[in-house]
Amino acid sequence: MPSKQGKHITAADSTKAVDEFMAQLDHPDKREIELIRRLILQAHPSVAEGIKWKDPSFRTTESFATMHLRLKLGFGVILHAGAKARDVSISVTDAGLRNWLGKDRAMVEFSDPHDIAIRKAAFTDVLRQWIRQVDSIPVPEPQDGGAMCLSIGAFPSVPSIGAWWCQASFRCLPGPKSAGFL
Repeated sequence: MPSKQGKHITAADSTKAVDEFMAQLDHPDKREIELIRRLILQAHPSVAEGIKWKDPSFRTTESFATMHLRLKLGFGVILHAGAKARDVSISVTDAGLRNWLGKDRAMVEFSDPHDIAIRKAAFTDVLRQWIRQVDSIPVPEPQDGGAMCLSIGAFPSVPSIGAWWCQASFRCLPGPKSAGFL
């Protein structure tokens, strides 16, 4: 499995980027958004965050949640199984907490602070179920046979045979003999 940091290597894929986003955010529910952000980060020890689709997004081995801050009333959290729709089904027990957007996507909406207070425990439970299922989905192999090293510190160590090695033990796939992918 790729590391939570492995395939997310841009400056936008960091807590610093989310901190900067939140500092600039002009939203009537900013305090509540920050509370939900903390709940998501605390749902599992491997959760990391960044900015994706112009909003805070969260990942473990794959992106699994993105905030939706443009609702007319309140805000939402879109639960998904990665950036692209996948042929998987996710099932969670939640007593009607979320609205299904597809078999691999759902949205949980929060309308006010009271709404968050009464749904906090159920939302955390849904997050944990969702993360467990998203983390169990196999990572697709690259289709073009090209290099796909999922580490920020990737380097070609043996270019003559086309092997790519990573710092630490992240998943790397064989790639071409050139070092043009650094």
